Formats: sequence, C-alpha cells, structure tokens
Amino acid sequence: MSNNRLKYLLDNYISHNLSQEEEQELLQIISSGTYDQQVKEYMSDAWQDEYSELMTKQQSKRILNTVFSRPSAKIIPFHAPARNRFIWVAASVLLILVTASLFFLSRHSPTPSVAATPPKPVVNDVMPGTSGAILKLEDGSSIVLDNVSNGNVAQQGSTLVVKSGAAISYVEKNSSKGNQLHYNTVETPRGRQYQLVLEDGTKVWLNAASSIKFPVAFIGNERKVEITGEAYFEVAKNKERPFRVMCNGSMVEVLGTHFNINSYADEESINTTLLEGSVKVVKGNAQRIIKPGEQAQVANDGSLRTLTSVNTEEVVAWKNNNFLFDNTDVKRLMRQLSRWYNVDVVFKGTTDESLKFNGSISRTATLAIVLKMLESTGDVNFVIEGNKLIVSM
Repeated sequence: MSNNRLKYLLDNYISHNLSQEEEQELLQIISSGTYDQQVKEYMSDAWQDEYSELMTKQQSKRILNTVFSRPSAKIIPFHAPARNRFIWVAASVLLILVTASLFFLSRHSPTPSVAATPPKPVVNDVMPGTSGAILKLEDGSSIVLDNVSNGNVAQQGSTLVVKSGAAISYVEKNSSKGNQLHYNTVETPRGRQYQLVLEDGTKVWLNAASSIKFPVAFIGNERKVEITGEAYFEVAKNKERPFRVMCNGSMVEVLGTHFNINSYADEESINTTLLEGSVKVVKGNAQRIIKPGEQAQVANDGSLRTLTSVNTEEVVAWKNNNFLFDNTDVKRLMRQLSRWYNVDVVFKGTTDESLKFNGSISRTATLAIVLKMLESTGDVNFVIEGNKLIVSM
C-alpha cells in the first residue's frame, strides 16, 4: 500500500468522508501495526497544525508523549463534535492514539497546572457496560433480556413482546385492546442500557441504573409512563392522546417530540432537555413550556426553572454511546462512570471543585483507558480495587 493511499484514508476519516468499506480498510491497516510510524508522523503533524496553539507547549508535549507512549489499544471509532468545542478530533482514528482520544482536561485558571511526570498506570481494569435489561411482567415474573434469543419473548394479553437485537418492541396482535391497563417494567442495572418501542410506536432509550413502567397497550385518552434514572424519548405523535412521563413527583407532557429526562436520585435536579417539538413540565402548581435547546430543572426543594441555552450534545451523548463532558465537575463525572462501569466511587482527601473536564470518548472504552486520560494533567489520580474506584486529588 502506498503512503498516498494511507494519507487519503486518514484525511477522509477525519473529515468523515470515508465509505464504510474504506473505513474498514483503514482500521485493518492500523490494526496490522505495519504502518505505525507513518500514522504517528501524520497525527503528530496534524496535532501541531491544528491543536497545539490551543494549549501551552508544555501541555501539548505532555499529552502527545502520553498518547504515543501507550503500546497498544482497542480501536474505538468515534465521530467527533465540532472542532471549536473539543480538541482531540484527529486522534480518534488511530490505534496508538485512540486510548487518549478526545480528551483535554483543564482547570479554570489563567495557567492550567500540568504535572512534570507521566500519569501513574491504573491498576486493574473494568470492562464497559453493555446492552441488557430485566423485563418484569405483570404476573411478577422476570426475563433477563441479555440472555434471550430474538423473537417473541412473552405475550401480555393481546400484545406480543418481541426482541430484535438489543431492543424489544410491543406489538398489538389485534385491534381489540380491552378496557384494562396491563403494566410491564423494564429495568437496567448499573453497567447496562437498553432500547424499547412501546405499543404506540414511541421509542425509548434507557441509560444505566434506570427503569420505565408502562402499559403494554395504551387505552383511553392519554399515554402515561413512569421512569426512574435517565431516559431518552422519541414520542409518536397523537394529538388526541398526550404522552405523559412521571418521575419523582414531576410530570412531562408532550404530543410528539424528542426529549431527554435525567431524574437520578443522586443528582441535584430532575432535568428535562428538549431536542425537538415542545414539552410542558409540571411540578405542583408550577409549570414551564420549553423549546428545543432548553432545559427545565426541578430542584430537590421542588422549585422549577428553565435554562435557555443547553449543550444538547452533552445531554444525549450516552444515547449515542459516548461520554461527552462540557465543563463537567469531577463528582458529576464520577457518577456517570459509576453507573456505566458498575463501580463504587470513593473520594480520598479533599475534592477540588475547580477541576473541570471537557472532551469526549466512546463508552466502549474500558475504565482504565478513561481514567488514564483523566489523569493526563496530573490533577487527579485513580486506583481500581475490585469493584471500588478510589479518587484522590
């Protein structure tokens, strides 16, 4: 293979212009290790041209050394957000770079501190979460969806529960639904996420440590479900029957729209973020109608407010199988890692509230890969001990 061909593949991967066949060709070339030196030179040049001006020379050199010092890694394809928001765009294609892909950590200070020594290696590792959930039927029985084959997994009245890949759908066998609601619940433990399609065609994505309770078939003049944790909805339009989501005493009402609800009990508020359409959020006597790009927040004290400018890419990154951090503090970031990698986080010593994280990495990366990148500025250190993640600063 000529160097021109390799350069063509690298250039077009970064600009997202490769066909699926060409992308596979590039990943196979990188996996072979034959062209590691050429790839390293290409990426080093790209880094100097595009990104080194965004940080000090010391930071730039330190990050490059960290990246190129890793002997091997798993390829994690990633389509990065806009370059002006995140720095590590070019690194996403490379075997030798992918462990460090798309991370740049900074303190909110005029001169971010950078340690002079390389980050300590992480002891042990934890595999990332995967697709899976528990389906609880109305009769009290449960089905572990990770383990069942595709096809019909259950029948609830006249409604079939059909599994296809990493999702289940509720399919009505006939037009006679009766007049009584029958409920199912889908739960995702820590380290799992899942998708389902409700009987009306509404699509739901469940993040880790979440649940949704719903009728197997909707009847009457409303469609009501109840969630815990985090879920993303693409609601099927039906002007005659509004869709209502209940979560921790709050209600979100829509007719047909795309939105995300984060209602984890350990977060500071219940956040409803709208991507398309219009939703009404109700808490007690207060209510807000939000537009795309806005977020309604119900605080723990019951107050309701609206944020008019929200990074929706960050909010729904989990649905697209990525971590995406936008000025994220260490405690909130650790809560995300805890849910996805099924680990208990323990903070040792004083927590630095000024430390913020910006960047993105695939959720298919192992925990050690993510932690290594978080350690790359020397501001935070980690030790994995079994199912415990110890954080020191």
